[in-house]
Amino acid sequence: MPPLFVVHPTGGSVHWYVAMVHELPHPWPVFGLQAAGLAGEEAPDASIEEMVARYAAAIRAHCPPGPVFIAGWSLGVIVAYALAVRLQHTGYEVVMLAVMDHGPEPPVRRDPADSAELLEDIFGEPLGVDAAFLRTMAEADALLQAAQPG
Repeated sequence: MPPLFVVHPTGGSVHWYVAMVHELPHPWPVFGLQAAGLAGEEAPDASIEEMVARYAAAIRAHCPPGPVFIAGWSLGVIVAYALAVRLQHTGYEVVMLAVMDHGPEPPVRRDPADSAELLEDIFGEPLGVDAAFLRTMAEADALLQAAQPG
């Protein structure tokens, strides 16, 4: 089974996934992608882009060239999505991207036409995200726009 990489939520720690990992079938390799700087030994990442680059390098070092599963919760959804896109653009096989947040309603589209529709589905109408608007932006900017409330 491909390894599962879980991306930390807001706060940077992966300890939130411990109970979930104990429920997974064994043996299933699971790796936590934790934020830099939690222990004060290194500087925190300055941006999501920097974080994604560091996580992509860690994944490539552990299991070149894939396949992998990637999952995220809270802020981890945004980072996991950006990470999956980056890995796929470099030829890496991402078999599954798991979004563990849920809103008041499930996404309308089962198969989004593109990344803009997927972001619109993830963040929904309350945040005012519009797929047509996101398509006019660079992918990194679209992720940042989608993550900004209001």
